[in-house]
Amino acid sequence: MELQYGNIKIHLSDNLSYKWTIGDSGCIRGYAYVGEEFLEGETLLRYLVSASSQEDAIQKICSLNGFYNLILQMPFGVLACVDQVRSMPLFYRGNKLFDTLDEKAVSNWALDENALAVYRNCVFTPNSKTLFQETFQIQTGYYLLFDATGAHQYPHFKLEYTEKQITDIDEAVRLLDENLLATARRTIEILDGRTAVMPLSGGHDSRILAFYLKRLGLENIIAYSFGQPGNKESVRSQKVAELLGIPWHFVNYDPEGMKDFYRTEFRRYAMMAGNGTSIPHIMDWYAVYRLKEEGILPENCVFVPGYGGDFTAGEFIWRDAVQMDQIPVEVILQFILKYEFVPDYMLGREKIRGEEDTVVIRSELQAEFQDLRTPENSLSGKAANQVVEQAILTGWYSKFIANAARVYDFYGYKWLMPFFERSQFETWSRIDNSLRVVEAAYFELARRVYPDALNAVDFALFENITTKLDQLLAGKPEDGHYALGYFDLGEEYYRQIREQIMKGPNVYVQEDYLEILRGICRRATEPAPSGKQ
Repeated sequence: MELQYGNIKIHLSDNLSYKWTIGDSGCIRGYAYVGEEFLEGETLLRYLVSASSQEDAIQKICSLNGFYNLILQMPFGVLACVDQVRSMPLFYRGNKLFDTLDEKAVSNWALDENALAVYRNCVFTPNSKTLFQETFQIQTGYYLLFDATGAHQYPHFKLEYTEKQITDIDEAVRLLDENLLATARRTIEILDGRTAVMPLSGGHDSRILAFYLKRLGLENIIAYSFGQPGNKESVRSQKVAELLGIPWHFVNYDPEGMKDFYRTEFRRYAMMAGNGTSIPHIMDWYAVYRLKEEGILPENCVFVPGYGGDFTAGEFIWRDAVQMDQIPVEVILQFILKYEFVPDYMLGREKIRGEEDTVVIRSELQAEFQDLRTPENSLSGKAANQVVEQAILTGWYSKFIANAARVYDFYGYKWLMPFFERSQFETWSRIDNSLRVVEAAYFELARRVYPDALNAVDFALFENITTKLDQLLAGKPEDGHYALGYFDLGEEYYRQIREQIMKGPNVYVQEDYLEILRGICRRATEPAPSGKQ
């Protein structure tokens, strides 16, 4: 679909489960609460276009507690916006906006070497860049304004700790309990009788979310787990489901079925889920396919994953920084480089691929975060943690974790991400990092509200692929990491393991996706076809 607001051309593919609502003054998809009022479609669009000024429009956007993207034609220019986790991305190139970078759109675009340098070291492109030259994404929590001076991005959401924070554990637990009850009530209201489908892991986030939904009386829930039969995650998942009275399904990750599925569907899925910015998320991609094929998913069901609960709870709090008064910016940069750009549990790698890539990544971080531009300066421990969490949120957690919702879009199912609501970030920002470090307040909340039987089910800890060397050498790749069942790995894979060259499943996803892009794009040094960009 082609639209035009002023001199801005808009290409809408409408390939997500949340469909566009289009009006003369704008288009929008998704939903949001404003206070206690639920808005979507035309009601949400009317709320926004009623803004009397740019300042009023931004205040209205800041009031939205939900998941959305929007394009508005306003007296002061054309405004486009993504939410606090970029759950539905938007892109622009020159004076054209896109809701997806599909194969047709990118077929003669040149790849951006700097963006590639970051991408091959992690699972996303930096800040507002994409893998394509002169093509940008609206950054997480930002809005884009096309006006008489050009195109400019501005933040409407940033992770900011409150000046006065809660340090008492009892007060923190009371606040978190109230917050989760409110989030669960909103979730149930949005479901409106539809079945909630929950990927229930052996960890904490999906467990506590399921508990609160059941605590408020939601009956229409089904849960699922997946992988190799008897894996630790699924064993605990089944126990939790039984204790909560939730029907539970297991999807066997059969390597032959996975390989066939990957061969036939990956290209289509990768172009839709990757968008030149992210590694396509494949963890439960096959599981949703099997659940649909077997008729387990009710019509109009809604997926409700527990994405992000660990993040807001403090999983990525820099523990040393909590107790430090001043930290050199160079130390902060090194910390981010280590924990944001070498996610070895996803890419099977423990260091950045060379000094040249390190230089590029540092430069991109400093371009995004003003606080990091002067390595000789220092930040307080609190400010340092705020920068670290913001970097992880706008990178890995929005462009990989939240972007995993593309799995559900691929099959036409709507989704909710309760832990990524704006109100969740705002609530946790009130709690001191001394109670967030090692997710202390989060786990104390669960200890107090869970029944004894649920508290007795321990958590399945994630096992880094590099700890599975013996298991990988002794058996098939899928025994070591079930997502590797998608790939024909062969003897070369075992040779690499014997040489202790670890490759996680996302290495293969990344390589395959880049091979697709290289086949349909051109290198920066290649001329564009005559008469084209």
